[in-house]
Order: sequence, then C-alpha cells, then structure tokens
Amino acid sequence: MKTTLRLVTTTAALLFIAAVTRQASAQTVWIGVNNVSASTNWSDTANWSTAASPAGTDVLFGDLGAAATAGTINSVVDNSSLNPNSLTFTNLSSGGKFHTVLIPGSVTLANAADLLVGGTSAPTVTTTNNFVGGGTLVQNGANMNVKWIGGTAGGSIAVLDMSGLTNFVYNNSGGTVTIASSASGSEARGGGIVNLAAVSNSITAGTIAMAVGTGNGGTTANALNLGAGTNVINANTINIAAGKVNTAVMKFLGSTGGLRLRGSGGTDADRANFVLGRRGNTGTGTILGSVLLGGHPVDVLAGSVVLGQYTSSQAGPQATGGVLQFDSGIVDVSSIYMGICVNSAPATATANGTLIVGGGLLNVGSIWLVNQAIGTAGGTLNITNGGVLNCSGSIVKTNSGGTGTIAINTGSLNVTGAIGSVSAPINSLNLTNATLLLAAGLSANANVTTLTCGGPTNKINVSSIPGVAGYPASLPLIKYSGALGGAFNIGLGTLPVTTPASAGFITNNTANSSIDLVLTAGPVPLRSLTWNGNIDGNWDIAGTANWKTNGVGGTIYNSGDFVTLDDSASGTTEVNLTTALSPGSVTVSNITKTYGLTGTGNLTGAGTLTKQGAGTLYITNSGNNDFSGTITIAAGTVRVGDGASSGTLGSGAIVNSGALVFNRDAITAANVISGA
Repeated sequence: MKTTLRLVTTTAALLFIAAVTRQASAQTVWIGVNNVSASTNWSDTANWSTAASPAGTDVLFGDLGAAATAGTINSVVDNSSLNPNSLTFTNLSSGGKFHTVLIPGSVTLANAADLLVGGTSAPTVTTTNNFVGGGTLVQNGANMNVKWIGGTAGGSIAVLDMSGLTNFVYNNSGGTVTIASSASGSEARGGGIVNLAAVSNSITAGTIAMAVGTGNGGTTANALNLGAGTNVINANTINIAAGKVNTAVMKFLGSTGGLRLRGSGGTDADRANFVLGRRGNTGTGTILGSVLLGGHPVDVLAGSVVLGQYTSSQAGPQATGGVLQFDSGIVDVSSIYMGICVNSAPATATANGTLIVGGGLLNVGSIWLVNQAIGTAGGTLNITNGGVLNCSGSIVKTNSGGTGTIAINTGSLNVTGAIGSVSAPINSLNLTNATLLLAAGLSANANVTTLTCGGPTNKINVSSIPGVAGYPASLPLIKYSGALGGAFNIGLGTLPVTTPASAGFITNNTANSSIDLVLTAGPVPLRSLTWNGNIDGNWDIAGTANWKTNGVGGTIYNSGDFVTLDDSASGTTEVNLTTALSPGSVTVSNITKTYGLTGTGNLTGAGTLTKQGAGTLYITNSGNNDFSGTITIAAGTVRVGDGASSGTLGSGAIVNSGALVFNRDAITAANVISGA
C-alpha cells in the first residue's frame, strides 16, 4: 500500500509539472518572408517558428523575416483571435531590417504583457517598427519599453511608429511607458521615439518616463510624438529628461491633433505631475526636458510642474532645463516650480525653466519663478499672442538669487497675490501691449528690479482697493528700481465696483520709482467709529445709524471702518451681525458693560480683534467668523459659544493675556495661541 501510494503521489507530481509547463508562455518567432511565404498572415502557422498560432505566446520579431525597407508591410494580423502574451521587436534596422505590422480596420490586437522595442547593444544600432492600418493595438501589460541602451556612443535608438495606425490603447493604470531609458539599473546612452496613432490614442498609465537613465547620455532625438487626431493621456507622473545627460520632448508629430491630459483616474479631480529636466547624477552635458504643444488645442490638468531642477552634488559645468509651451486651449496647474538649484548642488550648477503661454489660458495657483540656493538659476515667463495667465496666488522668487523674467507681449497676466517681493523682486518685467490685473494696497503688490514699457499702450486693471482716509489717494501698484525703461504708456483699465463709484488714473511716480493708482473718488473714506446702539442692535453696512463719530451719533458703518465697542454706548450692547462684515479692526474696550456678538452674520477679511478692559465679550453669532487678523486678549474675558453649536473665532494667531473660554460643543481651534 505504501509503495502504491508513493507511486500515485509521484505520478501526480509529474502530471502537475507537465501541466504547469504547458501553461507557461512559449516564445514564438516570426519567420514569414514577403514574396516567399504563402502569405504573411499571422493566422498562417507556417509563418511562426513553432508552426502554431501566436495566440497566448511571447512573440518575437527579430531579423528573420524582416523587410529591407521601412514601411513595407511584412505581416498582417488578419483576425482578432491572435492576441499574444507579449510582443518584442529586436530587429536591427541599421542593418536594413524593418518590421511593419498591418492591423486591418476590423481587427483588434491585444497584448497581455510586455511590449518591448529595442534592447541592449554595444554598437550603435537602430530598430524601426511600424504598425499601420485601420485597426486597433491594445497594450494591457504594465511595461511598454521603447529603447536601445548601452551603445558605445549616443546614437542607438528604438522607434515605434504608429502614425499609420488608426487606434492605440494603453490600459494599465499602474504601468509604465518608458521611452529611451529608465531610471533603474544605471541605463546609459538610451534612445527612443514613439509616434502615436493617427486618429485616436488613449493612454492610462501610472508613469510616463522619457530619457531618465542615470548612466551616460544618449541621443537628443528622444520623443513622444502625439497623434494627428485625439490624444487622451491619463498618467500620475510624467518625467521627461533626467539623470546624467538626456534630452527628450513631448510634442505633436504633425499640424493637427489635440490633447486631453489628466491623472491616471482620468476625471477632472485627477491631476498629473510633471518633471521636465532634472539633473540628479554626474555628467558634463546638458539635460533638457520639454513639452511643446504649440499649434494644437489642449486641455491639461496638472498638480506640480517642475521646469529645470538640479539636485546632483557633482562638480563640473553642468546644466539642466525644462520648457512648457502651449498656445491654444486650457492648462490648469496647482503649482509651478522653475529654475531649481538645491543646497547640495555645486557652485557651477545651472538650472533654467521656461514657461511660454503663446495663446490660450493658463490657470495656476502659484509660480516659484526662481529657486536658487546655489549656482545659477533662472526662470522665464513669456505671455504672447493673446495668451492669458490667471494666478490665484503669487509669482515669486524664493530668495534674491537667480534671475526671474516676466515678458508680456500682447497678453494678459492676472494675479491675485503678489509679483515678487521687497526682499526678492522679479529681475525684469517687460510690458508690450500688455494687460495686468493687480490688487491695490498701501504698498505695492508687484516688486521688480527693472520695468520696461513698449508698444503703443499697456493697461492695468485693478481688482481691489483698500479703504483710504480721503481723496485723492495715491496707491503704489508696481515698485521698480532706478528709472523706467522705455516711455511710460500705462493706462488704467477697470476698477472694482464700489458705492460710490471709484475713479482715478495711473501715473509714473518718478520720485518713488513706482507705478501708482491715484484714486480721485470712491467709497466713503475710512473712519473710526464707536458703537452706540441707540436705534437697535443691528450692525449692517450703510444701513442703520447705530454708530458715533467723535462722540456724535447718527453714523452708519461702511466696510473697512475701524470700530470700537466700549462703555459709552447709550443703547444695547448685544450687537446683531446681519451680514458678512469686514472692518479694518474691532476693539472691545469694556469694564462695566458686557458685549455680545450675535446674529447670523460673521466677521471676515484681514482685520484684527482686540479685547481690552475687565469686562466680558461673548461671541455667539451663527455665521463662521473667518477673519485672519491677530486676536489679542489684553484684559477681561472672551467667551466663545452659547452652550450649543454657535460661536467661532477667526483664523489668526491668538495672544492671550486675559481669559479665553469656550462654551459650546466639541470644536477644534487651529489658531496659534500664545501669551500669559
């Protein structure tokens, strides 16, 4: 019995091993030859080294059966049941060996695993392979590699040309499309070009990497050429040109075609991250990564975009650069970082970033134009041909080092925050038929070293104005150094809608080296008001005369006024916030009377709140108080809440030398709190 059992067990094991062996994908080599084989159809088993269908196998196209000229069709995928496990092309086109695969219009070829074009070679070699026809190539495997690496010089290149094919699909959200070289294994001297399909391309990947090898550099011809029809790319990370010395570009192959680009999820909530030109290794050459989309409509959602980054510590005359350019459609980016030289870089390091809005619309959160810790860094922003850039944050340099340039020629730059800073101004601002949108303040929101005007006229639209004490009021918009370059030709565009209406003009204040807005009329000048509460408890805007000026009652409140709540009130001290209110400051100075902020409105804006005197201030209004100014409790008590769910503080820092009491349900106060 034991012997029989042992025999059965051994037989079962052998059968299992045989079954596994049968299931493993076998390699099938194309051997069909034009004008020699009975046909060049994939379904003809005589065209394969295994004399069997290539379906489910690892298919190899080498020098066998290759055509002598590029573009000559030498194999036909004649039905959709011939899907391989993997596809590999290693033919040496530099030796006159080419493969052109025809996929007819009714056929889909789906590849389950790797799609590989090229390989590793000591001599300089070229591999060129084409897919043509009205059908569809579907790549489901994680790895798509188009690269020759390891040549003795930088001339080896692998080419996958699908420009004669109708449709291409890459469908693996965790996969990687690699062109020229990857960052793994110190790949050197890589070269690769991919031409996408003519009519429709749909790529969903985790990463697209072009020329990012860390070994010695290769050809400068590396490219991902977009198709002449629709191109939909969904990828979380797009890295172009990195490592030691590499050059690569994403661009359109011809004069037609458009691009929609998102993160791998493909929705309007998914953003792709770009790194264009990053030196992270040794070497003496220049790294340049570019996305050049001019002449084509685009729709791009991006998170972080890096243009020119130097992180290597290797000494030597090394440089890196990144370029993003488009002129039609919309590009929406969270943050752009340009010209980065980190602390560990050598003093000889050079990093440059270039952003060209040659038309269309760029929406961006913030732009760090130059980020130089050491070496030489530069960032250039060009807006031309009716291009519009909307920046919801600021355009700045991280410090005074490096060179930042903004040039606008027949374009518009709309900035909510600042352009440069007093300590790190933008080096050059060149305006030619330009339109700027800036916020006016008591100090300039745009700080530049050199301001140059050109063209017939330039214009500044003003997005907001602060409260002023009287008219005329001069508000600096652009601060520059020295003398203005060119002739002053900046006019006033639009002013914000105010009551009463604002009016004014733009002037060159040569004494202050600034471009100023001179307001000649506008809202009622700011005043210092004291609460009286003699009519009712309503704090509204330009409504109820519950306030006093210089001890005299009958005054209404206007936005931006500085207000005081004290013991001199003749009426109620329960103040009903009726709407969103943005006073310049609120001072509660009470000893004998208790003040309360109630109602459905809220305190907003940049104003401050100061509590003085031994009395109590309770805050129970249901509107969310989101003012950002400092909250100072010099004396007395500030009680937040009514024992239920109402009552909030603003977001500013709290300096507490009195008593701060929370009397409500669970709440998180994110404020920084200091004091006694």
